[in-house]
Amino acid sequence: MNIGQRVRIRQFRDSVGGEVAKRMGEVGTIAELKILDGCRLGYVVTFSDRVQTWFFAEELEAVA
Repeated sequence: MNIGQRVRIRQFRDSVGGEVAKRMGEVGTIAELKILDGCRLGYVVTFSDRVQTWFFAEELEAVA
């Protein structure tokens, strides 16, 4: 996955709060990469309402 790519939230790896849970199925754009625990990679996703949050790669799917 690359910065600027459009992605859909397809699942949550861990339990999440209500505001993030509402994003299930929503499409956003990858804004930046995020290093997690020094070795895992996450993605910061920006949605149409300008809210940003990060996700693991397995939680996202590319949108054509």
